[in-house]
Amino acid sequence: AQVAAAAVEGGAWTSYTYVNPATGNVETKHSWVIRHDGRVFGSGWYEEGPSRSDSEAYTQALVERAMNLYDDLGIERTLDYYNSSESVDGQWYVVIIDEDDFIIGHYDDDVRGAYGLGPLGTDVTGYEFGKDFITADEAGKWVSYVYNNPATGELGSKHSWVVRHDGLLFASGWYTDPAEYTKIFVQRALDLYEAEGLDAAIEYYNSEDSVEGQWYAGIIDEDGTILGHYDDDVRGESLLGDLGTDITGYNYGAEMVNVTEDGKWISYVYNNPSTGELGSKHSWVVLRDGLLFGSGWYSEPADYTQHLVNQAIAMHNAEGKDAAVAYYNTPERIDGQFYVFAVNADDLSSIVNPNLPDYVGRTPARIDPTGYYYGDDLGSATEEGKWISYVIRNPQTGVSQRKHTWLALNDGIIWGSGWYEAIDSLKDEPALYVRSLVDEAIDRYETDGLDATVAYYNSEDSVDGQYYVFIGDESDVMVAHATLPANVGKRYDEIVSADGYPAGAQVAAAATEDGAWTSYIYPNPATGSVETKHSWVIRHDGRIFGSGWYEEGPSKSDPAAYVRSLVQRAVNLYDDVGRDVTLAYYNTPESADGPWYVFGLEDREGVLYSVANSNRPDIVGTTRERIDSNGFNYGEAIAAVTEAGGGEWIDYLFTHPQTREETPKHSWVVRRDNLFFGAGWYEGIEE
Repeated sequence: AQVAAAAVEGGAWTSYTYVNPATGNVETKHSWVIRHDGRVFGSGWYEEGPSRSDSEAYTQALVERAMNLYDDLGIERTLDYYNSSESVDGQWYVVIIDEDDFIIGHYDDDVRGAYGLGPLGTDVTGYEFGKDFITADEAGKWVSYVYNNPATGELGSKHSWVVRHDGLLFASGWYTDPAEYTKIFVQRALDLYEAEGLDAAIEYYNSEDSVEGQWYAGIIDEDGTILGHYDDDVRGESLLGDLGTDITGYNYGAEMVNVTEDGKWISYVYNNPSTGELGSKHSWVVLRDGLLFGSGWYSEPADYTQHLVNQAIAMHNAEGKDAAVAYYNTPERIDGQFYVFAVNADDLSSIVNPNLPDYVGRTPARIDPTGYYYGDDLGSATEEGKWISYVIRNPQTGVSQRKHTWLALNDGIIWGSGWYEAIDSLKDEPALYVRSLVDEAIDRYETDGLDATVAYYNSEDSVDGQYYVFIGDESDVMVAHATLPANVGKRYDEIVSADGYPAGAQVAAAATEDGAWTSYIYPNPATGSVETKHSWVIRHDGRIFGSGWYEEGPSKSDPAAYVRSLVQRAVNLYDDVGRDVTLAYYNTPESADGPWYVFGLEDREGVLYSVANSNRPDIVGTTRERIDSNGFNYGEAIAAVTEAGGGEWIDYLFTHPQTREETPKHSWVVRRDNLFFGAGWYEGIEE
């Protein structure tokens, strides 16, 4: 079809893929075709073109081929091909985006028609790569981000070549391990330096055009001064100063200036340009002609830990046990807080530990400073891998901290690596501290068994101010709660907080195997007050493990903020336990606090019915005109609230629950599904 469309009376060139009879391979064919006397005459020559092993060149060739097809056949025939699964070549496929930034060409039906600048154009790290796509011009540009690989069905680092052609965007990409791509990125910088000199390399890497999502290159002189960097606030600064020390106190700059021509990985905390937030950065740095060239990628510490273990296992399988052990036993393999260790699976004797070399050749006690014996957990590692947590020295800080370790068994050896959390400082970020307490409780359960774990978390020794762990059994019966022992033995759906709030039912409903946050009101043992509690709950082995932290929340002296907190509490309860339990609670007199109460309305085919109102129980189950004495139809205003909007304030006259007189009321209303939850405060009336 492409050949026939390209053929004109004056003749034309067209390029496509075709079988070369001389080699039997499918190659790129460049044909000269002429339409003469209405007939097509043509011949061509073959070019093998880039192979898949040269991922960058192959990707660019695919985009060029798509543009050739468009030039010859037009948009409809081009889309017919690239919208089909036949156009997918392993990890490679072509995307076409129109002038309004909508995806019109893609093998996946669920993607076609989507807005390229919407959620689809934002990856799981928060990087809005769609915005970088649309800045591509006729010269093309690389854009790197995280995306699903059709060849594996898993997320990967994708590197797309994007070209604007005739107002449309044509793109294709290839996938890599992020560490592999980081080395490629540094090699590009070295190639540019060697081909065009230092000034050209600095000029390019000082421009934002050189940034690909989270990837950018830095060029540093022998004194540690940054010569090349996209951020002009950083250029000219020294890595031997404050810039070279991250927020954990790790002096990564001093390590960088000692890197050799062999290159080295260095990990630290730094700002990710694709998200604008701090992240764990893993930089590959190489010395060349007295200059340092480097780039890095960002990850969650847990992801990087698993990456290191996978690398060690790959080396073990490719080069043998002796080579892998020798490689990972050197001090150079310590990368900030990260390093790889290994033990024999049969007797747990240490064979690799660059952080604690005295361990090598013996079987240490493996009891951490808290008294936790983690040896059994270590020895139970499987080929699928597992996480364990314990306290041990962090080589980056030199002090003992909680370490989260990933273990995997391979050919009789257990390989592991981990990341650290400072035990004391975690309380400054209560959400992290609470999650660590739950992890610790599950570790204790796996090691010591249920009875010993329950006994510990029912003791006062387990309580740390506002922090404690609660546990439920497989029947959702509370078995451990040190601060309210009266709740032990009760089913979660029988446990209520102040004013009959169904806190227990909410916790049990929220708990999943992956863990979840849930917020409700509950007594704070440190203050004796009922406050908002934010709990992390996990259902493990059918049992509930949870802990939380408390927040006093807004007071009634700030009525607008207090009202919003009441509505949010109702929405949280609905999200966790569903409609029936939520409405049942907000129809009880106990749910009201003087003039403060939550009401619920239900949209039944465009008609609002009252379904929760402790102030006016007589109207529950009914519908009516909601027009106040000023003629304002506040019912219409409530019905117009959307779930996407997050909530709206609506002002109207309503019966005060104490004076029984019409009083100006300011209500905050939020929609969830077909329900509206609202609460309000009244003017001119003291509580």
